[in-house]
Amino acid sequence: MRNTRIPSIKILVSSILWAITVSKCLCGCLIDQADSLYAMRHIGFDPVRLVASSANADRAIDLYQQAIRVSSGAEEEDAIWKLMRAHYFKGMYTTSDRDKKRGFFNQGKEVGEEGLREYPKSKLIHTGMAILWGVWAQESSAVQVVSSGAVEKIRCHCERAMELDQGECRAIAVRIYGRLHYEAPRIPFVLGWVSREESLRLLEQAYQLAPEDLFSKQYLAEALYARGERDRALALMEEILRTDHLVIGIVEDAFNKHMAQEIVEKWRLYAERNQGEYDAQ
Repeated sequence: MRNTRIPSIKILVSSILWAITVSKCLCGCLIDQADSLYAMRHIGFDPVRLVASSANADRAIDLYQQAIRVSSGAEEEDAIWKLMRAHYFKGMYTTSDRDKKRGFFNQGKEVGEEGLREYPKSKLIHTGMAILWGVWAQESSAVQVVSSGAVEKIRCHCERAMELDQGECRAIAVRIYGRLHYEAPRIPFVLGWVSREESLRLLEQAYQLAPEDLFSKQYLAEALYARGERDRALALMEEILRTDHLVIGIVEDAFNKHMAQEIVEKWRLYAERNQGEYDAQ
């Protein structure tokens, strides 16, 4: 009687390898398609109202979700953080409604929380979580921020990302951590670790790590201005306004430049008002 066991095992192994190969190819195709759509997220952007269309981001989100369902390992981790990024873009740039913004940021955080259960050492997911918690906190009330523990969560994700990476993720995490020290109130026994000196040190470091990043320039400029180093602060803001090449994207860069212009105008009005009060004395 012929032994059919070995051929059967070979067929089974071949089938499994074939399924894995097909799954990887499918996942790669889905991520590539999603990346192409996300790269066109500026289409429909209104530069006057500073509001982007969510159409291509929505299509990208659908494809990233599909990719996550058929992937594992590095491909899945890649799709997860890119899905988080797309939710961030929707919340940050496609609406001015605070409730909708928080909703989109929450969707991104939920993706990240689930992703960290599978990939707890992912520098990309930890960085994405720090970003999403940060922007969520900006659109939330003080009560919501305190009750959610947002400040400590931002701190933890920043520190973890900084431990895991010495490159781009570290630069972003250092910048967010520095901004956290700048914005968070120093409350003894609760947020006693918050330090304006540490904020400036971290933001200087973030700027050195990523000198072209417009957020790094803006955050460092604000910290310097608060410290009284106004000439350098203004110089950094002017660098942002003079930037004539693409740094992050059409939508993001336009938003950065608009924010920089608003801040510089506020500083100018403040200086004029103080000078008037000085002259009157």
